[in-house]
Amino acid sequence: MLQLILKKYAQFKLSNNFKIKVVQAFAYLGAVATLIFWWNTTLFILAMIWGWLLTGFGSSMSLHKMSAHRSFKPKNRLIKIILLFMGTIVSMGSTIYWCDTHRLHHGTSDSDKDPHPPRGSLWNKIKIWFYYFEPYKIEPMRVKDLIADKDHMWFHKNYYKIVIGWIVLLGLIDLKIAAYFYCVSMLYVFFGISYITVIAHIPKLAVKGYRIFNSPDYTYNSKLFAWLLWGEGFHNTHHSNPRLYNLAVLPDEFDYSAKVIETIGTPYEQEPKKFDTIVRL
Repeated sequence: MLQLILKKYAQFKLSNNFKIKVVQAFAYLGAVATLIFWWNTTLFILAMIWGWLLTGFGSSMSLHKMSAHRSFKPKNRLIKIILLFMGTIVSMGSTIYWCDTHRLHHGTSDSDKDPHPPRGSLWNKIKIWFYYFEPYKIEPMRVKDLIADKDHMWFHKNYYKIVIGWIVLLGLIDLKIAAYFYCVSMLYVFFGISYITVIAHIPKLAVKGYRIFNSPDYTYNSKLFAWLLWGEGFHNTHHSNPRLYNLAVLPDEFDYSAKVIETIGTPYEQEPKKFDTIVRL
């Protein structure tokens, strides 16, 4: 049965296809228009808080730690469904699409085979910042665990209906609500993804960054962005320990997403690798 499912999805392309780019462009352009023509300080602050929550529960915990790396298992199906919903409305593609890209990235990080290497010209870095990279066919075997999961498959099949439905629902409440709590909030979410994809792989852009693992890529840690992005700023630690749910391995580090994961799920128990000497950038 699984082989039939894998064969069915063998021709699908990954998340940076035209539809996802349209949705993301809508969010960017809508945010710019909102901030120029509909500025509201209170709504802006609330939208940033919602964007921060989406970054934590949608990007970090749902797409990244739960789906791509299986760092924890939700305590019940309701929690899993809520996380999958939040992972859907962050508009990065379904878990099946996004996780295939991310798992490939981990196996080829900062090499010529990396699907989104932040190298080369400034224009290429800008394209990668906006998560624009060449589409390619999904490798079903790389995400066979997600394809075999009925909940992941349901959100995958209904992906655009859910995203568009969410935007329409917010719009029916009030157009300003949709503008701020979708478009403007996405600025925070997209910034988080872009930071991890680009800046966290370019050491010369580090602000008080450091490496504690001698990984074969250019990743580094940042305490500042670990606070802003639910622990995701410990990127060198993550690339060296992909399934680790708590990325704070030094006494002065803190990954507050780990405390949430311990509350809503059962973490995958793994001791971090023995780290090398601390290299300040």
